[in-house]
Amino acid sequence: MDEALRPFGLTTFQYTALTVLQHRGELSSAQLARRSFVRPQTMHEIVRAMEERGLIEHAHAPGNRRIMEARLTREGEELLAACAPAGRNWRTGCCSTYRRTGGPRSARAWRTGSPP
Repeated sequence: MDEALRPFGLTTFQYTALTVLQHRGELSSAQLARRSFVRPQTMHEIVRAMEERGLIEHAHAPGNRRIMEARLTREGEELLAACAPAGRNWRTGCCSTYRRTGGPRSARAWRTGSPP
């Protein structure tokens, strides 16, 4: 996946976080880490790099000003749209492998991004 995303300047972890934000909306770094399957410390670095590139921005959570939530910027949305074919091609390859080895339930999870 890293190889497919390299032309877009993204890592697999960054792409995962961006797609999670695209599907889930605004999330704290801790929520984003859980949904991206990385540790909070790792997500902090990922978020910082994406914020420096202008792909995401932070705002205070409604009702709790101590929590900062990340959200996609227009640049982040445009980059995701541009690299969507690379992500689809990678997921299609994974799904065909998982169908052969893990059954349709695993393939569906990889294809939709939801847990099995």
